[in-house]
Amino acid sequence: MMDDAGTFWSHESPGGDLQTGLDKLLGESPVNLEELLSSDEIIQECKYMNEGLVLHLSKRGVLEKLIRYTVEIPEDADMRTAERYPYVASELFACEVTSMLQGVVRDEGLLDILFSFLSHCRDVDPRHSGYFRKVVGVLIQRTYDDLVAYLKKHPDIMLTMARNMRLSVIMEILVMIGWDSSVEGERDLTWLADANLIPVLVDQLEEKNSDPDAHENITHSLIALVHTCSAGMEPNKLHAHLESKEVSEKLTALATGTQPSSTLAALRIICAMINHHGAVSADQKVKNLPPIVSLTLERVLPHASKILGKSEAKGGSLPMQYGVLSPPLGRLRLEYIRLMDAVMRMPIRAVGEAIAKSKILGECIGLMLQYPFHNILHNLVSNVVSTIVDAGPSDLREKALIQEAKLPQRICEGIKLHKARIAKRKADRMGYTGHFISITNLLEESAAKCEELREELDKVKGWKEEVCDYVEEENKNQEMTLGGRRPNTHLQDDSDDDEHHTMGQMHGDPFSTDSPGSGLDGDDPFGSAYDESWHESVSAQGTFEQQASQKANSWNNGEFEDPFGEAEPVNSSQAATTQTPTEAKTIGDKAASDVDDFAADFEAEFASQDFISEDTPKEEEQKKVEENKTEAKEVATAKQAAADDFADFEAAFGD
Repeated sequence: MMDDAGTFWSHESPGGDLQTGLDKLLGESPVNLEELLSSDEIIQECKYMNEGLVLHLSKRGVLEKLIRYTVEIPEDADMRTAERYPYVASELFACEVTSMLQGVVRDEGLLDILFSFLSHCRDVDPRHSGYFRKVVGVLIQRTYDDLVAYLKKHPDIMLTMARNMRLSVIMEILVMIGWDSSVEGERDLTWLADANLIPVLVDQLEEKNSDPDAHENITHSLIALVHTCSAGMEPNKLHAHLESKEVSEKLTALATGTQPSSTLAALRIICAMINHHGAVSADQKVKNLPPIVSLTLERVLPHASKILGKSEAKGGSLPMQYGVLSPPLGRLRLEYIRLMDAVMRMPIRAVGEAIAKSKILGECIGLMLQYPFHNILHNLVSNVVSTIVDAGPSDLREKALIQEAKLPQRICEGIKLHKARIAKRKADRMGYTGHFISITNLLEESAAKCEELREELDKVKGWKEEVCDYVEEENKNQEMTLGGRRPNTHLQDDSDDDEHHTMGQMHGDPFSTDSPGSGLDGDDPFGSAYDESWHESVSAQGTFEQQASQKANSWNNGEFEDPFGEAEPVNSSQAATTQTPTEAKTIGDKAASDVDDFAADFEAEFASQDFISEDTPKEEEQKKVEENKTEAKEVATAKQAAADDFADFEAAFGD
């Protein structure tokens, strides 16, 4: 709470004595709470910790009225009572005023009124349930230990929440109190396990008349509980209750049931639990596995194979951009495949035996061909196949995949369908084609190490002609360089030479002999007599104009190196103050003479280069002569420009 009394407006006004309507209401005796809640300033003043307002709102009688406005809505209430007051009351608690929150959480009578909302929450619309969630959420975040101490005395409140999971706000409160790691406070879930919270939640999935929204919220809450315990970490008592054989049997029974929403919920929970056990030992037998794993292998996988193989699955037809699905794949079959993907990641022999016995792999690959544009399905099945192939040829799952599921034959069939579609509709490939290419590459890599697999693939009719040749061509297309040199193929370091080489290729530098723009077929435009070392020295030193400018700047900065050792470098600013005009003129003459010497040396070196070979045609010879003349003219022009610059320099020091 702030030490300074007054309102937000009194602090912001120049005189500090601006009295608002809220001050007048607080000054009345008695204070009318309804008029305060109707004020437009009350939420802002509460956030600013208006001392008079906070003292009034922290009174027990006022807190009780605020809570009742939040959780109780009279049937004959007017618009202001039903809409305005509950909203403002919940926002006042959300201001997190310590005295208000402590006044509620330390008074069991007020908490009883607050949680009485659960007794009639089925008849409350989601908007008003949000007000209840806001108040309880603030109490959980700021006074967790005190609130849990109250709930431990009244465990029936948590069970009531578990039976009223239709509202998502109830699910959020349950998770925040139970196993939300982001909430600060002493986390002890033993009291929730002792209250049999998990069996009550699972029982809600078994009820035929239960709301599908309740199933969804229960699923989210139990998956969140599983995620709080990472693999390899000893679970808490509540999680151990979820992993018990009794609860596992209920979940697997639901996963093989006939009620769609309950089956979907159970499959998602089982999938999360199996992912949690992904690091089990490969040598474990079925009887030593966690109950949820062994029951899934014994009951759920065989049932899943039957469900996936039902072509008469309900759902009618579904028109799509590429055609009509009749019937659609559906969420149920997709969840069974997702569960199988989770099971496949467990490196235990029992999984291979169960997969081989259930014959579920063949059904999954068949669905890829039946639904050629279902990306989620393709990703899941591709993950399953990749896991099996990576496990090695000795794995029972690979034998089931090659011999019983007939994966190579299915790939041949899919590639043929793809080629037929391409022939009719250009650039319109089957959606599974990329996955089949990846799977084929994996099989070929594994076959190179295993003779038995190599023999199995060679037995498949059309594997070499229809599949391998096509995949090899596609691999070459994928590896083809588009748009120039690939960065990862440039073996040299990023040096100046590399940069010059790359830029020469991009812009047709005539000095880059292997660039596309450096002449016909990359030939040297200057003939065989072209001296690359001379070009490199000139490129390193720069053009004549650049060197002349550099010499002039070096002289002005006092850094000019006198080739004759006769004159000391003189800074131009010093020359203006310490040298006489005659001395300055002498310095300028010597600088100009140095530039003349440099230009003469450059011309001599340039003229000495033999750019014309004996094999050069006459037209090209004449062209090169003209180019050399042009270059010489540019050198002469640059020389004259440098001389003019030094003439201006002399004039600056003259009389």
